[in-house]
Amino acid sequence: PYSSVNSTAIAERVSRVLAAKTASNLTYDQLATSLGVTNAYAAQLLLGQAKLTQSTAFKLQEALPTISDHDLQSMQNDFPFRSFD
Repeated sequence: PYSSVNSTAIAERVSRVLAAKTASNLTYDQLATSLGVTNAYAAQLLLGQAKLTQSTAFKLQEALPTISDHDLQSMQNDFPFRSFD
């Protein structure tokens, strides 16, 4: 049922997005404030556990300028990825 989910591509995107956050020197609290969301939701966005809205995507690109357009698009179009052990 989940064969269309490319977990490797999602993991690679999460790694790039977290690198962009690290490069920005922002905490999750600071990032959340700039996005107008909670820090938990900001973390879920970066970890691919929540879907990014278009309005938040613009704010995220301003907050993390090194994030790629492709990754932003993927965060908006791909289904959130959650796994359970």
